[in-house]
Amino acid sequence: MRKGAAGSAGVVQLETSRQDQLDYNDEENWFGQARDPEQVTGTLPYTGKGTWNARKILTTLSQVDDQPLTTSDNNRCYSAAVLATVIQDGPAAILATAKRVMVQLGARIALTSKAKPMLLADMALVTGMIGSALGRLGNNGGTYEDLRYIAHGMQRVVDPNNTGTQDDQAPKLARMAGKKGHMVDADQMGWDDAEILFEKVKSDPKTKYVLGVGTKDGPELTHAITLGWDGDVYLYDPFPRKGTQILHLSKQKTLFEDYFEFPENAEGEWPSRPWKIIQTLS
Repeated sequence: MRKGAAGSAGVVQLETSRQDQLDYNDEENWFGQARDPEQVTGTLPYTGKGTWNARKILTTLSQVDDQPLTTSDNNRCYSAAVLATVIQDGPAAILATAKRVMVQLGARIALTSKAKPMLLADMALVTGMIGSALGRLGNNGGTYEDLRYIAHGMQRVVDPNNTGTQDDQAPKLARMAGKKGHMVDADQMGWDDAEILFEKVKSDPKTKYVLGVGTKDGPELTHAITLGWDGDVYLYDPFPRKGTQILHLSKQKTLFEDYFEFPENAEGEWPSRPWKIIQTLS
């Protein structure tokens, strides 16, 4: 906790926006035309047959891109956060997830009214893009673009109308990711509660946590991030940040704190920010 932290002080009026505090870095042009200025394209950083550098991938991979078919940029934080945990499991896990997403997209297409031709076309196109990626993903040739198509496909399964992911869709995302998902839905407050969770992560490194956090002034928990262990406690934020998308507690503690505390107020305190544990993945 930073010096002067106010404990469970509740919500205060902010003088700076949450996005300023977090140093977010998106270009304001949504629905398929947005772009993360630091986005990386091309072949993923493979390190050997069937292995890759997951940390390097998650350093730059965000939910916002300039790919015209991924029209869920502004809403797919939950899907991107869940997909990040699969990326850490390696290329074979991503390939299996891609196949499950295609099956679920097929089921969603079958249930969608023909009166929604744009949505049907969206889902058919992304199904085709994921299908075309299977060979690459199985042969050390997967790309950053492929991962974004998979994330978009996951989002279309649970959020066909582009309104955001509801908590009751979280189990379906876990299944597509090949994970055992457990809904927690536990409200938390501030850095003290975060430190308790960090200790749980250290003691059970196989379990990942999807957290609900705020992104704007006030207490609304409108964004999903993941917390877990990759040799250090990490936090992955899918919304474009300046610099790395994945933070590590031992090296970037101050940046961690910004997710659990409001900016310093006039009294020199860092009031606690509400957040919650939505789901565990194992």
